[in-house]
Amino acid sequence: MNVLLAEANVPYNIVLEMDEINKDFERTDMVMVIGANDIVNPDALDNPDSPIAGMPVCEVWRAKRTVVFKRGAGTGYAGIENPLFVKDNTRMYYGNADKSIQEILNKFTEVKPLEKQEVQKVEKKESSDSDTSDDEMPEARMSIGIVKE
Repeated sequence: MNVLLAEANVPYNIVLEMDEINKDFERTDMVMVIGANDIVNPDALDNPDSPIAGMPVCEVWRAKRTVVFKRGAGTGYAGIENPLFVKDNTRMYYGNADKSIQEILNKFTEVKPLEKQEVQKVEKKESSDSDTSDDEMPEARMSIGIVKE
């Protein structure tokens, strides 16, 4: 895997170990899975009778939303179904991943930014020392990483 990443000029310092990235998924809004199957199959942890039981996997299903980009609905190397694909928080996007992602990026560039007068100011609620509201937005942050096996 590291050889493939090096050939694709992926900087090694953004590559995370599986145990490092799995800790982040519960706090992640969206995970995009591109072309993976068995490595993101929850049966490895949940089904002791599965052929992949005990295999280390990326626990992407723990994110709020998971989008899986695949060419088709086929199985992975292990030849088994992946329950991730039918979870409530998963969406499937079939087609060539490179073209599909480019289409999505193009849609983002078509969206016009809001004019200043359209943006509403949101004032922070005054709260007591330990009192927080579910309505408050969390601080924005971004994690970018590529899992290495």
